Amino acid sequence: MLLAINDVACTTTLSKSSIRRSVRNGTFPAPVRLLEKRLAWHDHEVEDWILARPPESARHCGAGVPA
Repeated sequence: MLLAINDVACTTTLSKSSIRRSVRNGTFPAPVRLLEKRLAWHDHEVEDWILARPPESARHCGAGVPA
């Protein structure tokens, strides 16, 4: 499955600019180009990246947020 940048940001808790910067630096999986201005990430690559991170930085949207 492919993820839009908003989904990647939500899943990783990174900002969109941090994701773009990390892709440029080679520290985050590269997206695939769907259209001229549309990028997407393979969900399994994002999940692998999350699993390689320390546990406290691998939170998903809403996880660990006090009510």
